[in-house]
Amino acid sequence: VLVTPPEHPLAGDTTVEPQKIMDYPFISREEGSGTREVISNYLRNHELAFSAIDLAMEFGSPESIKRAVAAGLGISVLSVATLDKELSLNLLAKTSLNPALTRPFSIVYQRQKFRLRAMEEFLLFIQEHCERISSES
Repeated sequence: VLVTPPEHPLAGDTTVEPQKIMDYPFISREEGSGTREVISNYLRNHELAFSAIDLAMEFGSPESIKRAVAAGLGISVLSVATLDKELSLNLLAKTSLNPALTRPFSIVYQRQKFRLRAMEEFLLFIQEHCERISSES
């Protein structure tokens, strides 16, 4: 989702098109990060270049990005799963991108001849949690 300070002009929008990202200072993950690559591919798929973004800052963690956005230093794109606390405290606002930016996640675990019931329950929990988070964004 697009992340802005609550008072930002885009914060009141229901959805934002990718072109709007280009109009504001952008706070990004560092070069080489998977998140940055996903955002770059998303922009490219919409005939936009990451190199054309007004890149204000780069950070190595979502926490640093959230702090910079909350301070009004720019906007960003982050996973909605990382925003619970900041959204509930009204430190940040989220706006859905249109079309939505999606990112596949994989679960890596050791194959065993017999999977424990706890492992099956955990995998089911993760799947349901991801589906819930995805439907809320």
